[in-house]
Amino acid sequence: MTEQELAQLVEATVQAVLAQLQPPAPRGPRVRVLVSDTDHGLDLVLAGLKPLASRWRLEYVLTSGETAQVTPAYVRERGGAATVQTEVDAGCPRAFAKGADLVLAATLDRATALRVALTMPERWGERFLFDALRRGKPVVLATDGLFLEAPDATPQLRAALAEPVARLEVFGATVLPAAQLAAAAETALAGPPGYNAASNRALVTAAEVEAAGDELVLPAGALVTPLALDRARELGVILRRLPH
Repeated sequence: MTEQELAQLVEATVQAVLAQLQPPAPRGPRVRVLVSDTDHGLDLVLAGLKPLASRWRLEYVLTSGETAQVTPAYVRERGGAATVQTEVDAGCPRAFAKGADLVLAATLDRATALRVALTMPERWGERFLFDALRRGKPVVLATDGLFLEAPDATPQLRAALAEPVARLEVFGATVLPAAQLAAAAETALAGPPGYNAASNRALVTAAEVEAAGDELVLPAGALVTPLALDRARELGVILRRLPH
C-alpha cells in the first residue's frame, strides 16, 4: 500500500467514525425559522427553542441583511439548530414554506411585516412568510423588532405601527413577544389543524373555497388565508360570514 493510499484510508476511517458520533437528526415536525433583518428578541427565541430541538427538526434561515450581525455558528449553538442556512442556500421560498410543518419568525422587522401584511412581498423572507400564510400553515411571529410599544409616540402613530400586526393576525398568524414564541409554537403543533394557535379561531383555506359551490358560509370569527381569498375571487365564490 502506497503512502497516498494509506492516507486516504485513514481519512475515510476518520470520517466514518465522526459520522457515527454525530447525534441523529430528530424525526419530529419540520419547524422552519426565519431570522430577518433585526436581532431584537433573537436570544429569547433561541433560548426557548433549544430545549425543543430533541423533538423537532429546527431549520433556521438567515436573511442577507441578518448574516452580517448573526453568524450561523451562533444560531446553531444557541438555538439547537439541525441546519442553519442563508436565504441563498435555502432556495425557492415557496418550496421552503411548502415543506414546513410550522413556520416561525424569530425576528421580524417592520419592512417585512408591512409588505407581508399588504400582500406585496418582495424579498426572500417576505415571500417565505407570505406563502406559508397563503397555504394555511401555522405561522408564529415574534414582534420585538417592531417596537410596538413606542411610549413617546402619538396614539395615531401607535395605531399605525400596530396595523400590520392586525392584518397578519387576520391572515392566521399568531403574533406575540419573543419570550412567548416557543410556548405558542408548541401550542400550534399540538392543536388540531385548521385553527389559529393563539385564539383557536377556525382557519379557512383555499381547499374549503375550492370544495364550495357558489357560496361558502364562514364560521363566526373565522380567519381567511390570502390564498383562500384569491381562489374565491378566481372562482367567483361568495364568502358569507355568520354573525357572532
